[in-house]
Amino acid sequence: VSAVCILEKGRVLASGPVDRIGQQLRPEQKVARAVKVRLLSYPEGCDAPFRELPEVAHVERGPDGFLRIAYHGGDETVAAIVARAVGAGLKVVRVEPERDDLEQIFLEVTRGELQ
Repeated sequence: VSAVCILEKGRVLASGPVDRIGQQLRPEQKVARAVKVRLLSYPEGCDAPFRELPEVAHVERGPDGFLRIAYHGGDETVAAIVARAVGAGLKVVRVEPERDDLEQIFLEVTRGELQ
């Protein structure tokens, strides 16, 4: 699904691409976004440089081998994450934003209210 229209009680609350709706909902990024970072190798403590960034809320190693980094902010924060990796001598192979979950966006738009 790339675009949606969210209705509640006969009113259109939001419509458009899922990612754009997610960004509009959280301009101050109270809810963390996440990016997946694949490194050429994962030396001991490779997550430490990311944990030092104040915008980073959580770092974990996913089952798919990526580092999943939850953060508050936008593209500037992603650029800071990549710069921190390179500055620490880590070899970044891939950076992939985690897509917004449609169910979570629906609940945020409707505030969980049901008809």
